[in-house]
Amino acid sequence: MNQHDDEPRLSDFEGELQKLQSAVARLESDDLTLEEAFGQWEAGSRSYAACRRILASARTRLESRARDLDEDEPVWEALDTAGLDDGRAGEDRGDGAGESSRTQNE
Repeated sequence: MNQHDDEPRLSDFEGELQKLQSAVARLESDDLTLEEAFGQWEAGSRSYAACRRILASARTRLESRARDLDEDEPVWEALDTAGLDDGRAGEDRGDGAGESSRTQNE
């Protein structure tokens, strides 16, 4: 299995996030043509998708390791309690990570 193709590398997250932030900053400026703005939107969309894939992969790895440790409390409930969730608990995020999918799996 080729990790680059099948599983996003966690080390790529910061770079993709920086690309996304740069695209957003450019879009918020008033000095872009429509074509440039569209290009920035496309680049930002790709970086956003990459960030979501990387975070989903990290979440899966954490959940797997937590199961291996035979934790009593699911990792994401502990993070939610600590205020480390993304603030959208209970929403279906489309990545299988929403509260509804967590509840079904418990």
